[in-house]
Amino acid sequence: MAKHLFLFVLLMATLEALATDDVRVPASLPVSCMCQRPYKRLTISPDAVNIGQQKQYWTVKRDLSLASVPYIALGLAGHAFKKDVRKINHDINFGFHNKVDDYLQYAPLALTYGLKAGGYEGRSQWGRMLVSNAFSAVIMCTLVNGIKYSTRERRPDGTTANSFPSGHTATAFMAATILHKEYGLTRSLWYSVGGYAVATGIGAFRVMNNRHWVSDVLAGAGIGILSAEAGYAISDLIFKDKYTLRREMEDLNDVSEHPSFFSLQTGFGIMPGHKSIPADLLAAGHPRTITHKLSTVIAAEAAYFLNPHLGFGLRARINSTAVKNADQLSSFDIMGGVYGGLPLNKRMNLGSKLLFGRRHCGDISIATLTETVELKGGNSFIFGTGFSFSYALKHNIVWRANLDYDFTRTPFQYGNRRFSLAIHQITPGFGICFSF
Repeated sequence: MAKHLFLFVLLMATLEALATDDVRVPASLPVSCMCQRPYKRLTISPDAVNIGQQKQYWTVKRDLSLASVPYIALGLAGHAFKKDVRKINHDINFGFHNKVDDYLQYAPLALTYGLKAGGYEGRSQWGRMLVSNAFSAVIMCTLVNGIKYSTRERRPDGTTANSFPSGHTATAFMAATILHKEYGLTRSLWYSVGGYAVATGIGAFRVMNNRHWVSDVLAGAGIGILSAEAGYAISDLIFKDKYTLRREMEDLNDVSEHPSFFSLQTGFGIMPGHKSIPADLLAAGHPRTITHKLSTVIAAEAAYFLNPHLGFGLRARINSTAVKNADQLSSFDIMGGVYGGLPLNKRMNLGSKLLFGRRHCGDISIATLTETVELKGGNSFIFGTGFSFSYALKHNIVWRANLDYDFTRTPFQYGNRRFSLAIHQITPGFGICFSF
């Protein structure tokens, strides 16, 4: 109901803006364009850029990208491991509940309108921006609600059957993409960084609140980006080069100039070998080894580069590892350290990192012939390194392939006895980054 009210207000504001708004046009706009309809007052924007000599700078080709495709694909494929990630929530954040995501999902859009109302001009005039946003909202609501009530996915808390995809996350990423287009591409990339960071936080809150599976959040993020891009592309078809105030900043796709990044990525962890439990720890007949299978890995990572070759950053990551004859082994890592970069050209970059931090490992239950053995997890130091290859798609959207290695000695406790297992993990993964 709230989204329908939001959409109604946005449409009404659009009609009002088109009917009565003061119009601000670039100084070089052809006279024929300024006489197509009567205006109450015509002013010239001091920030106007000479776009009259390069018509249709904002085009469908520029506004549409493939940035949303990996998120949607991962969301669709993620049903296979959604319950694994739910155990991480239970082990690490059990009982968490916060309603901040109900309100913060609109924050990037509120900032966009606040800057505009304050006279800080972005890409579009009021009328064109509201039309773009209205189309974006219509597309987003149609896709989200159409899929929700077709798939009938049960929420992880068991309340309702409308979990997939996440509407909150779709709204947040749509709003972040609008902020990115209006001010990130034309004024400062920090607007985009802030907007997408907030949107990623909304997705995390939806999982931590036990209201959505991770697959719901990934698909919602993709739908939000897709909806905003489609809304602006429709406006491009309608208005062409009219009613815009600023053009895109130069060299935004140059990763040699903009190596700093914020990313959301996923992958699968490989833990070679078997982990031996101390021989005198368990009674006869109990398993003496822990055999790992593949891990589901989801991470948020960000780094700020002082120059094209050196930066510092952080990585937060969750792991859910399948174990033979046991339930999932879940863990949460927070790490920081040094990042390196080697630009190959303007669009391609090789990266490396050296990270240190802490891992919190959840409990694990091992089934035996006679009983279930409960091993309690704990905190440990973790070391990590890795390499990456980045390709700038467009508008600071970067595809990033990773190959990471991590080592830790994970502590466990059985009764009064403590022991640790040396765990090596190799993680190939893929992510979508925003470079700045």
